[in-house]
Amino acid sequence: MNLTNYIKSLFPTFKKDKVIESCELTKQSIQEHSLPSYQAAVELFKSREFKSKEAKDFSTVYSKNVDKSTGTEMLTSIRDTLSNAVVLLDHISNVSKNEFSQTESSIALTYKKSTYLRTVSASEFMSIYSRKFLNYIYVLETNKADSSVSVKGSVLAVEIKWLEDNFLSFCEVCRILQTAKDKYDRLVKDIPEATISELTETTFPETVGLSKIDPLRMKNLSVTWNVFYHIGLAVAAYQVDRYKSSRTEMELLQMRKLNLEKTYANEPDPKLQKEIDYIQTRVDNLNFKIKQFEEENNV
Repeated sequence: MNLTNYIKSLFPTFKKDKVIESCELTKQSIQEHSLPSYQAAVELFKSREFKSKEAKDFSTVYSKNVDKSTGTEMLTSIRDTLSNAVVLLDHISNVSKNEFSQTESSIALTYKKSTYLRTVSASEFMSIYSRKFLNYIYVLETNKADSSVSVKGSVLAVEIKWLEDNFLSFCEVCRILQTAKDKYDRLVKDIPEATISELTETTFPETVGLSKIDPLRMKNLSVTWNVFYHIGLAVAAYQVDRYKSSRTEMELLQMRKLNLEKTYANEPDPKLQKEIDYIQTRVDNLNFKIKQFEEENNV
């Protein structure tokens, strides 16, 4: 996304406290819901390979675009990236206290500040996408072990399409969030203190150098997920729904992992499958409510 378009998507003003709050809420979501789910998945798949074509294809694309992780190593890489995202969010939360004014104007946003904001948005996107992605992986692998478990009957077609359409963006986010904190700090500190404008966007790549104004190569990053910077109304109910969704998704992932373990052990559990279907419906309903809010507010 062009940075001038990014600025246009922001609310005219936002407060420093909201930047810090968004760091803390995103960090909490990762630590409480996404990281534990991936740690459990890493343990389950540590001596196994993917059986489904779709999971294998995802892994191949991830290996080409993020790091050299192959097969189920992708899950370990995602887990480690989530851990590093927590470190980066801590860092951004701390530096924001001095870097941002009490109230910021979007039209006066600098390249350095936009890098901080977009890193937080990238972290939030990763936390959200990673859980939905792992749910899909569990369903795909369970289907290969037990064909009575339908992929299309377990995950909404619209969600599968969203995961497929956004997987390259997810890979790009993972690449960025794998940056070590010291290197991240050094790169961002070297960004010129210049305000983003149509003029700087046109001239700086040639006069200053793209690697100076965009050292993390975020220019083509299309995710802008943090609601605090994009709408100017009360978001308390939205935050509650987001938290409920995250917590319920983690519960769903725990049960899908258990179900896959039972399937591997030739111990199918129809009662457990019914519980999974019920929780999946709860997740789908919460996500529909969240999606409606985002569409109504152009998030």
